Amino acid sequence: MTQYSSWAEVKRRMRENQPEVSDAEWESRKQAARTATEAHVVGYHLREIREEQGLTQGQVAQSLGISQARSPRSSGVRSTTWRRCAPMRRHLGPGSR
Repeated sequence: MTQYSSWAEVKRRMRENQPEVSDAEWESRKQAARTATEAHVVGYHLREIREEQGLTQGQVAQSLGISQARSPRSSGVRSTTWRRCAPMRRHLGPGSR
């Protein structure tokens, strides 16, 4: 037998240890985790494309007419989606789609 637990077993134990959490709350937590993961991936890809083109965040933000603070960052992005990054994708070109 392996010393590692299956993902299903880990989730089952989490539910057992927190019986006060409703099914709706579990679903909400899962959706929040998915959103955070997507934001991280989007930010990573945009950063890679921007760096390939030799651009800084400030340069991209300036060309979009926004402050650098409003431009998606590769880390700490909370709710960035491909739709919300459309202006940046257009600016960076076909490789960002």
